[in-house]
Formats: sequence, structure tokens, C-alpha cells
Amino acid sequence: MTKMKSYWASGFKLISTLVEGLKTYPVAASTSLTLGQAVFDNGSGYATTGTAFALTFLGFAVSAVANSTGNAGDKDVQVIPPNPAHMFEVPNGSVTVATQSDVTEVIDLEAAGTVDVTDETVVQWGFKVDKIDITADALTANAGGYVIGRMLKMPA
Repeated sequence: MTKMKSYWASGFKLISTLVEGLKTYPVAASTSLTLGQAVFDNGSGYATTGTAFALTFLGFAVSAVANSTGNAGDKDVQVIPPNPAHMFEVPNGSVTVATQSDVTEVIDLEAAGTVDVTDETVVQWGFKVDKIDITADALTANAGGYVIGRMLKMPA
């Protein structure tokens, strides 16, 4: 019997060896983070979520952190820092299904835990698509399929 690959609804899943150590940041007040979400500095030194890669991008949460009723800094989150050697698989949150023509594109977030293959407008950071997964199983799990790639720092 063939074991089916596991798919998930949201979040960046590290699929390579971690080559740069985890970083730890204090979480902003009234903030909850989920596994694999993109994490950003809120401008005051606290971790929060966001919907577009930007200069304040810190990395991806390695676990869920619930600080929804806490004060800023009550809890910490560990993140996988953006490093081109770190390969991730992530759901495509766009209504447009990923296609082979998306390979080599540099794309942006759709939400904190998904990317958008139709959004190639990136600032400071972008997700470079190296492969796609649009198998029947992948499309059943997520209508837009999945993309595999890495983070790239964009020229200023």
C-alpha cells in the first residue's frame, strides 16, 4: 500500500535541513501565531502576523503561540529565519491554480500562511518557486495546489 503524502491548509513547512539556527522574538499583545505562519516585527520590536513580505519579515513560526489575551512580551515565538538554503512547501492561496509557468517566479504572500502565485510584486523579500505540486491529492487538499521554494532577499 502506498502511503499518501500529508497536506495541510496553511503554513510554510520546512522540507530541508535547518542551516541557520532558530531566532526567538517576543510576541505582540493580543496576537496569536500558528505553526508555519510568516512572522513580522510590528515596528515596536514584537512579533506579529502580516500579509505581504516586507523589510520587517522575521521568518516562519516553528510552533503555535497564543498571546491573544496577553501583554506584549508575555510570550516568545521561535522562527526559522529567511535563508535561501531553507526550502519550504506552502499552500498556494490564490484562486488561480499553480502551473509549471510559475516555476522560477518570485511571489508574495496571500495570507500569513499561504502564497499567491499571481502576485509577483514583492518588497524586500520574495518566495522563489522551484517546484509545484498540483497532483490530484494536492488539489483535493488545497484548490490552488502547493509550491516548493525558498526565500530571497530582494534588491533595495
